[in-house]
Amino acid sequence: MIRAALLLLVLLAAADAHALRRIAVVVGANGAPAGRAALRYAHADARAFAQMLVDVGDFRIADVHVLLDPQPDTVLRRLDEVAYALRGSEESLLLFYYSGHADNEALYPAGKALSLAALKERLDERAGSVRLGILDACRGGAWTGTKGLHADAPFEVHAPMTLGSEGSVLVASTSGLEDAHEAQVIGGSFFTHHLIAGLRGAADRSGDGEVTVSEAFEYAHRLTIRDSAIHAGAPQTPSFEMNLRGRRDLALARIEAGPSRFALRQKEGPLQVVRLDTGLVVAELPPGERETVVALPPGDYLVRRRADAGVLAIEVALPAGGQVELREEDLQLVGASALAAKGSTPAHGATSLSPGDWELRLAVGRVYEDTSLLFAEPSAASGDTGLALSLGVGLSERITLSITRPGLSLRLGDRTTGWEGLAALGTSFSFGSSSAEGGFGKLLPIASFDGRRWFGHRQSMIAGAAIQSAVSWSRGGTSAFAAWRPQLQAGYTLTLGEVATIAIGANAGQRFASDGWRIDATRPGVTLLVGSALTLADRSLPLVQLHLLESLSIDGYAAVGWDLATGALQEQYLGGFTWSF
Repeated sequence: MIRAALLLLVLLAAADAHALRRIAVVVGANGAPAGRAALRYAHADARAFAQMLVDVGDFRIADVHVLLDPQPDTVLRRLDEVAYALRGSEESLLLFYYSGHADNEALYPAGKALSLAALKERLDERAGSVRLGILDACRGGAWTGTKGLHADAPFEVHAPMTLGSEGSVLVASTSGLEDAHEAQVIGGSFFTHHLIAGLRGAADRSGDGEVTVSEAFEYAHRLTIRDSAIHAGAPQTPSFEMNLRGRRDLALARIEAGPSRFALRQKEGPLQVVRLDTGLVVAELPPGERETVVALPPGDYLVRRRADAGVLAIEVALPAGGQVELREEDLQLVGASALAAKGSTPAHGATSLSPGDWELRLAVGRVYEDTSLLFAEPSAASGDTGLALSLGVGLSERITLSITRPGLSLRLGDRTTGWEGLAALGTSFSFGSSSAEGGFGKLLPIASFDGRRWFGHRQSMIAGAAIQSAVSWSRGGTSAFAAWRPQLQAGYTLTLGEVATIAIGANAGQRFASDGWRIDATRPGVTLLVGSALTLADRSLPLVQLHLLESLSIDGYAAVGWDLATGALQEQYLGGFTWSF
């Protein structure tokens, strides 16, 4: 379900610092107005945010009011009550958080309209030296009307958890022209998920043990763009505006106050912390050398880092009220597939092979030349045995060696970023001798490049080009690189759960013309192949692949070729398997 995430921070009229009090009104609304679908994770977002405020935000439990799908007048009444309670405090923070549906005019708790104007009135004009409103909702950026960071002037970040500043800060998880997203892969919305992780310590860029508004925003901004682009196909771009006349950032979280903590010493990273009972990544450190303390609830966790060699990881039990120190050097190589978390990349359909993994792909069947489409005139067809065979091994995370068509392929980019490229060089060959021909043979070197755009982890578009030449010899003479055969391909792949993968595409190119074994020209015109026509290096992609086991699939190939110059048709029907070992 599409949502938007908005963080609006309004700070007005302050006095000298003492008697600090913080009160929060936290609203989660799964209910939807007419014409929209109910959300799944707004309640979970609200509960998680409220727990973070208690754990590390210096909020007392009694001062965090959680409302789940309340009536609009209930929300306004509670804000009025909180404002009245704060009137006696010389320095205070009033925080309002909302997760649910919204538009440019209203929020929709319980599916009913709550005017944004009425909400802003309470944040602008009531008690509280600092008022902070956080909205995680569709088109939320329209409230701030901003994109990018705008501050009065450069300011110094102060460590103490006191307010003592006045002005305004506006933060939005979208630019106002975008929607935001909630996802099963994280069990909530992208922006709230990363904002909570940042405030628990992952965003502590300065290393002073506190997380400020700007630190939390910058952390959530980067990961929200990344994850929304990967999982939703459309990047969600947070925005930020700050105007603090006191020239001070606002510290929102104190990590030392957390119930239990990880002290992570990272050399390269990025380290990820995965909660084992849910399989969700609850914190991720930015890449680079750093020492960071992250406050998390006690429980069993996995700390991991993905590297070219595989996955490095270690399981850790985090005790209540304790701190566990962990260095990146303590992680152990456990392999690329052993730690697949909820929603992680499926193994099927990979662009290249993992290090040390072998893959054998074999299919046999019939190829019919000079046919009519779909055997309208089967008597005119001449059939022969068709064979598809490839064997390869992953030399590294990015390099695959082909055995059957000797060559190498190099994978560029990364599936998690949404873009991959595959550059390949190889050759096929055949040779022999006879009393009539003497020695004969041919080498067919080929260079190719394919680009792959992922839409989520299970859908992709492939487009590529290849150029092939020939070196041939026989008693009739020798020909070297006299003929060149270009090819283009494009297609679509879809993995349906862990059950099947479909790959359908089209391939257009010329064919070699030969005089016996010697190849010194190409045939006129272009041959178009439709169906199972996609390849990645020397690996032909089946039209349908049924995944019986993680290491074994049953493959089916079907394609129709059309020689545009002569009008002749060709049909191919093969069946076989793919075995990974």
